[in-house]
Amino acid sequence: MKSRTKLDVAAKFIIVLLPCALNFGLIDEATAEKASLEQCRKLQRKIDRLTSLRRGGGNATRMETWRQQRKRYEEQFREHRCRSYGKLLRDSK
Repeated sequence: MKSRTKLDVAAKFIIVLLPCALNFGLIDEATAEKASLEQCRKLQRKIDRLTSLRRGGGNATRMETWRQQRKRYEEQFREHRCRSYGKLLRDSK
């Protein structure tokens, strides 16, 4: 009975810990591949384009679509650790 209890405790620990690790990026950071500078520049250009479209205005459906697309590109930007290129990305504008 005790070994089953320890197993239950371990399973609950994993169930709680895994989502926390994913939310805080602890797992992605370790497994993410760093993208090339050119890939990061493409992502940055897409993000900038969508930002500019949203600032220009439009109907609610279009604005929401652009917001969702931008959010996906920003997630890719983070996953590929593009911030590490920092100044190089700013200079390419």
